[in-house]
Amino acid sequence: MGEGLGPEAGRFDFVLANPPFNGNAVDKEQLKDMVGPGRRFPFGPPRANNAVYLWIQLLYSPLMNGEAGISGGRPGFVMADSASDARSSEQQFGCQFIKNRAVDVMVAVGPNLLYIVTLTKLVSAMLTVCQQLSSQIQNLRRTRDLLLPRLLSGQVNLKENKRTIMSTPTTPVPPPRPAPPARATTTTPPAQKCLFQNESDWRELKPHGSDESNKAAEQATRMLKERLGSLLLSQNLLLLFGSGASVAEGGPSMSALWDEAADSQKTVLAEICDVVGHPKDKKDIEALLSRCQGALAFAPAKATIIKAFIEAVEGIIRDRCRKIETWEKVKGTKQTILQVITPHSMLLSRVVPRRQDLPRTRVFTTNYDVCLELAAKERRMPILDGFDLITPRTFDGRWFDYDFVRRSTREGAPDYLESVFHLYKLHGSVDWHRSPEGIIRDPETKKPYLIYPRDQKFAQSFEQPFLEMMSRFQMALREKDTALLLIGFGFNDHHLNQPIYHALATNPNLKLMVVDYSSEAKLAPDQPWDTLYRLQKSGAPLDVLQMDFQEFPALLPTYSEARASNTQERAAQLLKVLSSKP
Repeated sequence: MGEGLGPEAGRFDFVLANPPFNGNAVDKEQLKDMVGPGRRFPFGPPRANNAVYLWIQLLYSPLMNGEAGISGGRPGFVMADSASDARSSEQQFGCQFIKNRAVDVMVAVGPNLLYIVTLTKLVSAMLTVCQQLSSQIQNLRRTRDLLLPRLLSGQVNLKENKRTIMSTPTTPVPPPRPAPPARATTTTPPAQKCLFQNESDWRELKPHGSDESNKAAEQATRMLKERLGSLLLSQNLLLLFGSGASVAEGGPSMSALWDEAADSQKTVLAEICDVVGHPKDKKDIEALLSRCQGALAFAPAKATIIKAFIEAVEGIIRDRCRKIETWEKVKGTKQTILQVITPHSMLLSRVVPRRQDLPRTRVFTTNYDVCLELAAKERRMPILDGFDLITPRTFDGRWFDYDFVRRSTREGAPDYLESVFHLYKLHGSVDWHRSPEGIIRDPETKKPYLIYPRDQKFAQSFEQPFLEMMSRFQMALREKDTALLLIGFGFNDHHLNQPIYHALATNPNLKLMVVDYSSEAKLAPDQPWDTLYRLQKSGAPLDVLQMDFQEFPALLPTYSEARASNTQERAAQLLKVLSSKP
């Protein structure tokens, strides 16, 4: 600023800078000739251990009009909220700025200004990637230092050991995490159990024959239905569907995707695993795709084969999510989809119809398929999914704030259409297509816009339209009197797990129920649901149900049944009747 670093302040129309506010080593001796009116530090030197107002004055003084003694233009600063109630010398500086009319306005913003994600979380993700890259670089250097002397001495023949060199993993392979129990291939249903909040023992829902067993099962079932009814009566009702819900209808599981990829790519799978350092006995398609994506940077000689493998596997995922087995069964027959996809349609019939004065049910899903859309179509339930009503339907997040209202000439409250719900597809859909005009709905698209299984899901979820839906998911979890029902969700998505864990720990008005095929085995120490296990043990508002998704909807009461059986609701209805009598 100005000419050199002399004591006089420069004269500029505006200043753009990103200063290090937290400096704590100020040498006042070097600043003594720059203090005073018309100079770089017009309000005096800062404290030696705090450079905040050093930088503020340094950015303020170049904009001053020396003759009139006032600023000709003013910069803006983003500071910690503690700046507004600072004391000591910082308070004196603040008073001088106000007296000189240098402050136009102070704006207080919430902690999650940046797309509902704190700056710390964004930086933390970047630092994690930097650490991973640093670890890869160190491993590459060690590999180089180990092989180069042997190569130069002739101990290693490059041509004969090319495969060995290329297959050296660039990152250490962690010990395999205990895998959740595989879903049974037989028709034997899982043992139906439930674990209620503040309880340590699972309750059986099916009797074993004895009178005592029958009584215990009846009591557990009655308690479970009461809990479900309480969830439905919450002011804000949220559902999150995971892949387990679609697997129950013939959709692909992660293990099934691995088997199909291994079968279709069996000629190159072993070589791919060697190149990217993926253990051949670890049947994890997400981990393999993640390593393949990373290998494109450090194994350019194999980039072509890796890209072809990624495209082939992604094609398998797209095709399998389009061809749900239950859909294929009804093609060319008189049987309707409603008769086949009963769990989805029955579930929607229980959770969507609500009182008009309550918010709409909000359904979130990580699944690419359109099971929910087809079930809603059969039930004649309109969906607000963020897409406008103009062909081609284009995504616009404002449509989540709109609603369907029945047009009427009567005055008074709006007559909202019944059985409307919100649908948020957090990882995309097989009928989404990315075009120059935006994200559109196209059932015939050959390149659906999806977040494919890999560890980069967190970063991609902060692109539109996923960002809009993730933001609304996080905000919904913070609302009062909120119930969240997780169905077939395996807690394998870190960017979704963290908001749920945080809400369980901080929102006292949140109620959560988890429904999964094998909950008991997962909800244990050092198992996939270890964090959820610790939260449940600490008394978090959490109920866990072990049950197949196909059988779960029949347990749910309708909204009317839940109101009729709820004591508080009955008391409120009675009070309303009594108050209406003269």
